[in-house]
Formats: sequence, C-alpha cells, structure tokens
Amino acid sequence: MIALTHDERGTKGLIVQNIQDIDYIKAYKLKKGVKFYIKDRVLFMPGTLTYWCDVLNNSGYNFRECDRSAIANLDNIIKIDFFYYKVYFESGNTIILSRKKREWLIEEYSKRALLLN
Repeated sequence: MIALTHDERGTKGLIVQNIQDIDYIKAYKLKKGVKFYIKDRVLFMPGTLTYWCDVLNNSGYNFRECDRSAIANLDNIIKIDFFYYKVYFESGNTIILSRKKREWLIEEYSKRALLLN
C-alpha cells in the first residue's frame, strides 16, 4: 500500500492505493514530482522518478524505465506492440517506449513472460 494525493498540492488529502495497481509513473513539472497512473485515475506525489523506481524495486516490485520520463510496472503489462512500440496494461492504459529503452524493456518483459509460463 502507498499513500498518494489526488492533486499536486495535496489539497484533497491522501488516498491509500495498492502498489500492484500502478501501471506506470511519469515525471512532471521539471521533475518536482511524479504522476501515478492507476487504472482510471492519476494520483500525485513529490519526488523524482529515479527515487520512486528505486523505492518500489527495493520493496519487491518490478518497475523499469520505458523512457526518460516514465517507468512501467512490468507485472501489469499484458502486451507490447512491436510495430508501434506501445505497451498495453491490464487496465487499458498505454504508454510508448522510447528508442533507447525499447530493446532492454522488451527483453525484460520477455524473460518475465517465459518465467510465468
């Protein structure tokens, strides 16, 4: 579980969310904070993308960079479109892979898919 805010200033208070439900996280506002994309909502928290990637991975979750400004939860990916390099999540959310991160993320995802089968 993780406590996040509904807005970037935290004026609406905190909401507790399951970490497993996070599809991806994007940096915003010159890296002063991050947006958590969770199913049909977007929640906020201060901190850098690197910080959140490290914290979540050190807590046993599986987040990897998909471009300079986003990390994806490998456990929620259901499909990668290899023509458009688009990642699809269980919730219906999507994100595009950068050229520099494509091969590495696809390799990581493929390894996980083989291990699960």
